[in-house]
Amino acid sequence: MAGKNGAAGDIVKLYDGNTLIGSSIVNAEGSWSVSGDLIGGDGNHNLNATFTDPAGNESERSAPVTVDLDTVAEAPLFSLTDNTPTLTGSVGSVEPHGQNQLNIRIDDVLTLGQENQFLDDGTKQLMVQGDKGDKVTLESIAGEHGVEKWNAQEDVTVGGVVYHVYQNDSHDAEVLIQQGIQIQLQ
Repeated sequence: MAGKNGAAGDIVKLYDGNTLIGSSIVNAEGSWSVSGDLIGGDGNHNLNATFTDPAGNESERSAPVTVDLDTVAEAPLFSLTDNTPTLTGSVGSVEPHGQNQLNIRIDDVLTLGQENQFLDDGTKQLMVQGDKGDKVTLESIAGEHGVEKWNAQEDVTVGGVVYHVYQNDSHDAEVLIQQGIQIQLQ
């Protein structure tokens, strides 16, 4: 947290509820910055501050400011259902249930994926959900060490749904594709 319009030399103390997060000395320009960990992690936090002058006189606490902390990135998920695929990459024809086509390249996974999002194995991952009859093509590309291919791994269950896992042989990247979707390797 940072602020301005303080008196140079004052000490600003920042609180999360009644717990002191940190303190800082106001600089000559009247600015201050306090860093520290919010208590309790994600969720709403009521932050307030006090100022203490060089003589030791402390102000009353400021009115609380509510901050909603969210440190968890949303999982990248490509959906092939309801005629609304969410992938902004290369999507083929979009038809009603069971007729959707999605093409995925390694660049899509590296750009849009999140590390350890579904499986804790140190790879960037994307998940594809859809209906029986939908089709996903995993495209191989010519990389600096030859053609980069997708290799089938063991199936996994996430949230009660079975997914086929494909790992890229040249990058730490995986695609989880819902069971029942047709998969084509190119």
